[in-house]
Amino acid sequence: MVKLYEVVFYSGEEPFPAYYLIDNIRCENVEDELRNRLSLITQRVRKMFGIEDGIPNWRIHEALYVLQEDGLIAVKNIA
Repeated sequence: MVKLYEVVFYSGEEPFPAYYLIDNIRCENVEDELRNRLSLITQRVRKMFGIEDGIPNWRIHEALYVLQEDGLIAVKNIA
């Protein structure tokens, strides 16, 4: 069954720390789809928040979460 998942980025650096919606994923298997899209999601976060290339991708991945029915799950625990 296809479900909707939302990928959010937590930014404590912004004037109002919050979770920001980065992408919607409609799929049956969020793990596979997230692995396929992680590079694109990372680049989108860099562009949205002006994060320079000197910051490693793993730092961005630490602030990415997937909103599921049972709450937020860290991307690093999925992909």
